[in-house]
Amino acid sequence: MPQQPEVVFDVARGDLGAARHLRRSLEVLAASATDPQLRRHLTEVLAGRASMREFGRSETFARLLDGIAQDMFHRAGAMPAAERERLAALGRAELDQLRETDEPATAPTTGVPGSHAPDPDDSYFEGHRHLGWLE
Repeated sequence: MPQQPEVVFDVARGDLGAARHLRRSLEVLAASATDPQLRRHLTEVLAGRASMREFGRSETFARLLDGIAQDMFHRAGAMPAAERERLAALGRAELDQLRETDEPATAPTTGVPGSHAPDPDDSYFEGHRHLGWLE
């Protein structure tokens, strides 16, 4: 069976590492979304039927950000500059690794929203949480 071409999102501006990181993040959001409209929009973007730019301008995206952005910006603003730089270096290293990877990332197995069953991406994000990258 031929493999689908890898979608490089418009907002990544041709940066394969950024596109792969965005895809991974969107897949995790889609797998855990309990809002059917959010899940549908994410599925459309991941399939390449809608652009990330269009999704970023949507009311659905605004609602998603309302729930998380304020806290993230507050924590980042309160973080010492050295810690922000350390986390930025970790992020740059991850993007470099994603750019160098020949194989596109595979989609995670979708878990049942609201269940306690772990998804394959859980260990990936758990590692970053322990390092402080997502905190």
